[in-house]
Amino acid sequence: MDDVLIELDADERGKIEHVKALNSVWLEAAERNVEGVTVRNGKANFNARTYENYYGEDSISNDFWVDLLVELDEETLKFLKQRNVPNIGERLE
Repeated sequence: MDDVLIELDADERGKIEHVKALNSVWLEAAERNVEGVTVRNGKANFNARTYENYYGEDSISNDFWVDLLVELDEETLKFLKQRNVPNIGERLE
């Protein structure tokens, strides 16, 4: 299959960079809150064995999910505020 290049204007590139930077914030939050998640060179790795050994069979009921979602929300709002963006939807329009 041939590679297809799509030309992006500066605004489109800016939107992609915002989402990419926000994704990095989310990866860091996942690494801090979920045992078995590591981030190296901007890529997340998930070790299912480490996760299972740490949380066991009933992991879905553990508070770490709540902690992760709360941190994702807080970090997203902080990220957007630092860039003077009221919400991500507005930035991506």
